[in-house]
Amino acid sequence: MFLLPYPGTNRLVMLHKPGLVSTFPNRRGVAQAEVVPFLDISSRTFSVSDCGLTGMAFHPQFGQAGSTNRGYIYITYKWRPASVGSVVGMGLTSWSG
Repeated sequence: MFLLPYPGTNRLVMLHKPGLVSTFPNRRGVAQAEVVPFLDISSRTFSVSDCGLTGMAFHPQFGQAGSTNRGYIYITYKWRPASVGSVVGMGLTSWSG
């Protein structure tokens, strides 16, 4: 699990090894209903041992009105191509939401 702040809000982003990303308020006593899904790449990740979703960063202009980069995030994860057996690769992907 990995936590980072959601820019411009009082929320935290939580990365789960199997490829799920969620957000929740940055305070004590958060109810499960307040945990909101943000991204699901579980179909792309390989989550055995030290594999899976490994990191995330927001573009420096994330959320800034007028910026063409206002919706970009970058994630790193480990994956295993279906056609290659036991080889594990590392991916860096950007998403725009």
